[in-house]
Amino acid sequence: MSPFFNKKKAINDYFKDIVVTKRYSIMLQSDYQREKIVILKHPFENRLTLKLIVGLGGDWIKERNTDIYHKIPDGYCWVEDYKNVDDSNLWGPVK
Repeated sequence: MSPFFNKKKAINDYFKDIVVTKRYSIMLQSDYQREKIVILKHPFENRLTLKLIVGLGGDWIKERNTDIYHKIPDGYCWVEDYKNVDDSNLWGPVK
């Protein structure tokens, strides 16, 4: 997946990635685009998570490692993680 953050294994604390964000209301910031990195509330846990948008409403997305396709509903997006573990391939589209 591209873009990605530091792809080197963390040998020590000098290789960790730091993300600084500015929080906007969803009403003010609704210009979501493919290949943009977003911070969103995890759908099943009480925490924030960092993901890459790979599909928007109306797109057809192929689920990773399967032959299953999903049509993304309007108002939703498909997000993926560069580690390929905890993303829309597990959750489905997110609002």
